[in-house]
Amino acid sequence: MHDPRQGISNASCSWVLPVATFLPSSTGRKLFIVAREDSSGDGPRLPEISRHYGKAPPPKELIVLEGSAHAQYLFDTEQGPRLMEEILHFLSNPRTAILVRIRRV
Repeated sequence: MHDPRQGISNASCSWVLPVATFLPSSTGRKLFIVAREDSSGDGPRLPEISRHYGKAPPPKELIVLEGSAHAQYLFDTEQGPRLMEEILHFLSNPRTAILVRIRRV
């Protein structure tokens, strides 16, 4: 079984494309999860994630968790159980008719 904390690096996957390339035409359900204080050398990530979320067609869901951890490192924080709960809920309810939902937890 794959450990979700291992992640996937761009260097190991030649098929990784910029989000803006495929997101606007994606017809499947989309789940965006970000920590409120997550940042890079360019600044906070939440504004960019919010822009991508805004451009994505429904159905989609954005969840903003407390903290500053990035990507798979969220699993190692106090938000880890909540993160797993949200992912499992999303995956186990494929027919849920959520068109657009934003939750800040």
